[in-house]
Order: sequence, then structure tokens, then C-alpha cells
Amino acid sequence: MSSLIFRRTAIIGATAAALALGGPLAANEVDEARMQAAATASAESDQAGTPQLKSIDREILYRRMMQLGMLTQVLGYKLSVDAEGKATQCSFSREFKSAYTTKRLCAAFIETTAFEPARDEGGKAMAGTYEGEIEIASFFQPSR
Repeated sequence: MSSLIFRRTAIIGATAAALALGGPLAANEVDEARMQAAATASAESDQAGTPQLKSIDREILYRRMMQLGMLTQVLGYKLSVDAEGKATQCSFSREFKSAYTTKRLCAAFIETTAFEPARDEGGKAMAGTYEGEIEIASFFQPSR
């Protein structure tokens, strides 16, 4: 039986600008209010039996989304996570016109995320489902 948890990640304009310029992401370039709200929501929704997101490489994910033409939007996603904490499958809240877009975006999510696997009541690792949203806010048109 897989469990479900919901989270939201925001990649905002200041971060986008830093990425476009090729510079490192500095803490002051991130909208602290949104990050604090996300952390609060994350702490409130932690549940036993659900995978926990350990890390997400926002820079790679952002660049892949820009390459696929996703300039400004909120996208819901579900990732199936195996008992070893590796994302194995994904689905999105919307369908894309091109199967290529879906395939590349799924590969980007699988490549850029790491999880602590879900645990059963006995503490044994098990498969689960992680659900979230990612918000892309870009104020420029990248060159492709």
C-alpha cells in the first residue's frame, strides 16, 4: 500500500534571474516568506508511511523546464518512490501536447529528487507516493 503526501516548491523570479546569469543561488535571492510558508506546511503534513523529500536540485529542474517552454505556471506532480528512496515513475496535473515534453520532464524530476523512503509502522522501508506542486515564475524569455 502506498501513502500520499502533498508539498509545494516555488522557483521564483529572483532565483530564475540568478540561474539565467549562471550565478550561484544565494539565500537572500530566495523569497523567504514563501520558503517559510512551505517549511511550515511541510512540518504540518509530515506523516508516517510517506516518502520524505530529502533534496531537489532546483537549478537543473528549472533549466529543464525552461528548455521545455514552461515559463510561468504551477504544475502538480506525483512521484512513485521505491523502498530505496528512488523516484521511479511520475505523472502531472496536466497533459502536454507532446509525449516528448512529458518524458523529458519526468526524467528531470526523477534525476533531480532524492527521498527518504516511506516507512511502515514497524520502521521497515516501503514504496510510497510523493505529491506536490512546483511553481515556476520567470520574468524573461530564455534563449534556446
